[in-house]
Amino acid sequence: MGRPTLAIKSPKRLGNPRRRSTGGRSGSASSATTLGSKSSAAASGSAGVAANIRVAVRVRPENSREKAGAFKNVINVVDDKMLIFDPKEDEEVFYFQGKKQGRRDLNKKENKDQKFAFDSVFGPGSTNLEIFDGTTKDLVDTIFNGYNCSVFAYGATGAGKTFTMLGAKDCLGITFLTMQQIYQKIDSVEDKTCEIGISYLEVYNETVIDLLNPGAQLNIRENGSTTTIPGLTVHKPTGPDHILSLLSFGNGNRTQHATDANSESSRSHAVLQVFLRQKDKGAGLSGEVKMAKMSLIDLAGSEKGGVTGNKGARFREGSNINKSLLALGNCINALADGSKYIPYRNSKLTRLLKDSIGGNCRTVMIANVSPSSETFEDTFNTLKYADRAKKIKINLKKNVLNVDFHIAQYAKIVEDLRGEIVLLKGRIQELETENEVIKTGDEYQVGSSAVVRRGSDNQDMEVDSTNNEVVGSTDDTPVHTNNLEIEELQMTLNRYTGRQKDFDDMQARLAEFEEKNSAQGQQIEVLEMKNRSQQIIRNQEQESSEIASYKARI
Repeated sequence: MGRPTLAIKSPKRLGNPRRRSTGGRSGSASSATTLGSKSSAAASGSAGVAANIRVAVRVRPENSREKAGAFKNVINVVDDKMLIFDPKEDEEVFYFQGKKQGRRDLNKKENKDQKFAFDSVFGPGSTNLEIFDGTTKDLVDTIFNGYNCSVFAYGATGAGKTFTMLGAKDCLGITFLTMQQIYQKIDSVEDKTCEIGISYLEVYNETVIDLLNPGAQLNIRENGSTTTIPGLTVHKPTGPDHILSLLSFGNGNRTQHATDANSESSRSHAVLQVFLRQKDKGAGLSGEVKMAKMSLIDLAGSEKGGVTGNKGARFREGSNINKSLLALGNCINALADGSKYIPYRNSKLTRLLKDSIGGNCRTVMIANVSPSSETFEDTFNTLKYADRAKKIKINLKKNVLNVDFHIAQYAKIVEDLRGEIVLLKGRIQELETENEVIKTGDEYQVGSSAVVRRGSDNQDMEVDSTNNEVVGSTDDTPVHTNNLEIEELQMTLNRYTGRQKDFDDMQARLAEFEEKNSAQGQQIEVLEMKNRSQQIIRNQEQESSEIASYKARI
């Protein structure tokens, strides 16, 4: 045997040997990770609050088809945080020649017995109100603090997403319960003025359509980190009932068709956006304005053509739904892995959800699954995507703007203050009238059996006419309560009156300033005319002198 031949290095390698550190690639990766963590920490510390997407799972009860098919239950809800997918079954003990055999039955498929932990897990007996309290109710306080919020339901077709978000007649969904909570919060806020606007759209076959004003297809425009839809109508509802009517009208325009998997299958993704604008009542001509947005999203379910039995237009709809959901799944995977490039532009759905899943937004994902083994693969895929979504990190920032209002808005501000003053005066008059009625009724009741006597401490005391003993005091609780309320209203009225006086003084100063400006402008015009006339005279004198000199030379 000859000596083994060693591999000869190329001249380039011999001339420029590669230096390798002890850390190798792991060292560079760790340094990059350290730098990334420092930058993210600095950004979160200076810009906002770091958080993760909150993920909840809802397991719906079995429907009539699943009960009739006698399918196996593949989900075991352990508690409100954990569930087991495809749990192990109690195997029959097999003995051979008096010895216990440890081998499993190869004719049966091995159970996955995979455990998943989430922020919240709701079993088949849960209601929409319980899910709202556990996932979305605290987001109302978040949006009033100036943060964007988003809630979307994810899952396969027939998993109960639309029922969770929109509900039914006898069981309201998360969307309407959220709007009810928002209006209750507005009623409890006294020192701010709140304005609400809503828009409702759908993404059908990769086209955006306004559900509240159906018509032409809409386009999506992106400007940096913000996404806008020109032509989308924004409505200002007057209350929860008005919102319910708008949602009913929009849902009537939404595309729905029956399939073999779901008799009321949604063939489009629906997005309800709620815009909240808050401003202090006494802000004056400059102040802070909070602008926040909440998105409530009902996604269409992923489906298999063989299961749904779709053909023609329904099959084309299903392929577009799966395409957009695949793009959403790729974005979730990229965000969970911390990738620098996120493929938002692969679908219009992901472009709309750009700020919901990876931007400045407090997001809640509600994964809807079926417990039946009929949808084994769909349920497993939904749980895997929900488990990966937990790793997505977001950075929350308050949307607070310092606004200097134009002088043209001064009249509206003064008019609002005058309206508030009129309401306060009316309320004070009502309470004073109520106090007079209460006092008159008490004196009438006392007059027939007792004499009212003023004591040394200026309190009214009832004295019995038979034995001249003090019976009681007429300091009634309603009168005392009304007096306290009158004092509070009077203080508020005085504050508003002082503020209106300040505005009136400001208006007087502005008028005086405008008069001075006009007078100065007139003086400037007079001076300019004098300068022009003097310049003309000088020009004429110069011309005459030049003519005279010319004649003298001639």
